[in-house]
Amino acid sequence: MKNLLRTSRADTAVDTSIEQRRAPRHMVQAGITFEGEGHSGKGRIYNMSTWGCAVESPTNLTLGTYVGVTLNLPNEPAPVEVELAAVRWTTPRRFGVEFLSVSRASRRRLDQFLGVQP
Repeated sequence: MKNLLRTSRADTAVDTSIEQRRAPRHMVQAGITFEGEGHSGKGRIYNMSTWGCAVESPTNLTLGTYVGVTLNLPNEPAPVEVELAAVRWTTPRRFGVEFLSVSRASRRRLDQFLGVQP
């Protein structure tokens, strides 16, 4: 069962289980596009790990929404594709996604970009 924290704002929900992170977060300025379950949009990543990222976007997503994402990382020759990600927390204009399905090649690129040792 998910641990949800509801704040005084009706449109805000946070899954507190995400606080048990698998990897450290890195401050990153990068573009992201996302699409799935009737939603699509663009935003800016402001922190990330190889397992997820936090996004600022004018598109509001609902907790639990599944999307595919394209990460436009700085100094990378091509975008990194994440086949499936889940929205784990939301606030107005911000949300966090957990990467659920990532190819080995994309995982290697994320690790290399973030300086993670295999």
